[in-house]
Amino acid sequence: LFMNYLFKKSSSSLCANDIWDDAPPIPDELKNSTSKIISYANISNDQARLFLNNLEAFRRLKDRSIYDPQARKLIESISKTFFEIYSAVLKRVINENNNSRLLHMFLRYSYMDEKLLKPEQVIALYELVEQEHGNEQCSVFDITGWLKQILARKKDPSINQFGQDYYEVFREMKKRGQVHDRDKAAYEADPNRRLQHEVDNLLQLGQRLCCGHGGYFPILHSEQINKDMAQALIDSQRIMDSLQNILMVDFSAFHREIVYSLPEKGIKRELLMIPVMPEIILLPTFGTRGVMWQELTGRVRTTPGRFVFPIFCGENLDKLMVEVVARFRWELSRTMVGYARAETYQNSLTGDYSSYIQ
Repeated sequence: LFMNYLFKKSSSSLCANDIWDDAPPIPDELKNSTSKIISYANISNDQARLFLNNLEAFRRLKDRSIYDPQARKLIESISKTFFEIYSAVLKRVINENNNSRLLHMFLRYSYMDEKLLKPEQVIALYELVEQEHGNEQCSVFDITGWLKQILARKKDPSINQFGQDYYEVFREMKKRGQVHDRDKAAYEADPNRRLQHEVDNLLQLGQRLCCGHGGYFPILHSEQINKDMAQALIDSQRIMDSLQNILMVDFSAFHREIVYSLPEKGIKRELLMIPVMPEIILLPTFGTRGVMWQELTGRVRTTPGRFVFPIFCGENLDKLMVEVVARFRWELSRTMVGYARAETYQNSLTGDYSSYIQ
């Protein structure tokens, strides 16, 4: 009965703006997409009804920007449930090794409702999802691949909006008496907690930041899109080409200084420069901004930084990459040197800037 309700609700909510003349037919798998995804997530009936009602109200809005009070209220309510659905679908897809194009479009692109997009955009996504966008060897990940790494403990969760990583959050909870030392091992190994940390922080906040304008909405819709989907798609090859453009101008952009010693060969202490390429995560949104998320992973100074970009980019990628790398170099210099040590004689970005200001 509930499934019938979902399908009727989804099918009956068409309005004039949802009908496209001479539109190409979309695949059957994508018809009633929202209902199918909600059913797969297995959320409560009350949550599902509220989500569908809010989504239908959002479709009917004339002003969908976050500056409109009604729109903002709907967006916040939809977003809360959306990310709960996202986590549930991701875990089930991984456990079942489900290759459904619909579910992977949802996870990779935040596609959820065929009535929020033009039919040709829906079809483009259906074709693009078959392609590989990330490349682990190049440290470029789509969000699905990245969250799998977090679940498998191959990567540590990212920092939150307060600059705290997963382990610092535990220390903060310990100070408040919420956990104890005996809970540490279980906390660090808990896959669901690790995943939720990453979804609550990197995915939710990162998606909002990468959107880059007042039209933020967690679900992909046509008003966010300003160019052809295939042309806007960011994949590992485009990321590496953009990084290469920077390295052709400055080969040392990602170099770190390390101390090397090998006493048995008579090498006591040598300073070496080694390249440490960043980890880049493609977030499920159509956006206009890239974000330097963190300059280090943890406290080890030879760990990679993390950048996030929208998987569909409405701006020039090279321009965004230059801005992100510039921010990375500045933050890395601050971390390596620190304000207190940024004297004029130090050969560092922050030291030179301090000298210039003085």
